[in-house]
Amino acid sequence: MLQKRYSEVPDLVQPLLTKTDNVPLQSLLAEALLRTGRKDEGVAAAQKAIKTGDDLVLNNLAYALADTNTDLILAKQYAEEAVSKIEERAGKVTLSSISDSDLALVNSLGTAWDTLGWVYFQSGDLLQAERYIDASWRLCQNGPVGLHLGQIYDRQGKRRAAIHVWQLFCSK
Repeated sequence: MLQKRYSEVPDLVQPLLTKTDNVPLQSLLAEALLRTGRKDEGVAAAQKAIKTGDDLVLNNLAYALADTNTDLILAKQYAEEAVSKIEERAGKVTLSSISDSDLALVNSLGTAWDTLGWVYFQSGDLLQAERYIDASWRLCQNGPVGLHLGQIYDRQGKRRAAIHVWQLFCSK
């Protein structure tokens, strides 16, 4: 996956899935199918993988659906559910008992906001896209989020803002 050789993944993963309900493998298969144009199969694999309700799985599959411009309604549903679950967990954190996993929620929330914003971007709702992706950028200053925010600004005709964010993105 790091080398983006998605076309090889279905052949490698599908035989393993006949023997197990391995959610990470099911998610990998769904993304690979989506990214290689086998969208119907990818959506079916995504629907099977999200049965655990894990917010990371929901977020990753929402992003893959949005990034491949596949079933944006389903992508929005998954992204909203992931954001809701992470925000709920983050709302229960107290300073008196904060842990490393609590701190990791900050990155998870930023990632989920970026995904939901990317769904809105792909759907053409630039105001909502900007709202979520700007919040993600302010929270995490993550390079890919900066790329997304610059794309929103560019699409809105805010060229100077886009260039500024992209310069910050390139420095990350």
